[in-house]
Amino acid sequence: MDSMQFWKDLTKLIEYAGNKLKDENSDTGSLRKIQLFLKSTSPQCSFNNDEYFLIFFLDSFIEKIFFNLVGDVPYEGGVTKEIQINFYNKIGEVLTDLSKNLQQDTLSTTYHLYAQLGAIYLKVIDELNDKLKCNGS
Repeated sequence: MDSMQFWKDLTKLIEYAGNKLKDENSDTGSLRKIQLFLKSTSPQCSFNNDEYFLIFFLDSFIEKIFFNLVGDVPYEGGVTKEIQINFYNKIGEVLTDLSKNLQQDTLSTTYHLYAQLGAIYLKVIDELNDKLKCNGS
């Protein structure tokens, strides 16, 4: 696979994930599909440093979500569930924007969107930690 096809396929997966997260608020399986695609396909292509960074960030971002918000979460329901749903909705919006930017090949805006994803993630982790402290967990 050449790198152009890689980005086209990745963009479609990102758009799909963004839409699923916005619509269903918890379809993290679509994120795992992106991660599996990155791990299985990116070694077959050549990229520049900016592209490698974007691939690394996206893979790491998804991994953090699975470690901290999906698999290793000792809380369910109530306020924490609302926080998670809000988080998935927000990242769904940004992923949709990211797919549009990747289609237009605008890396400068893409970096801004990656920064936005990171900020959303860190804020929700802080918010969940604060709620858990208040609940005595």
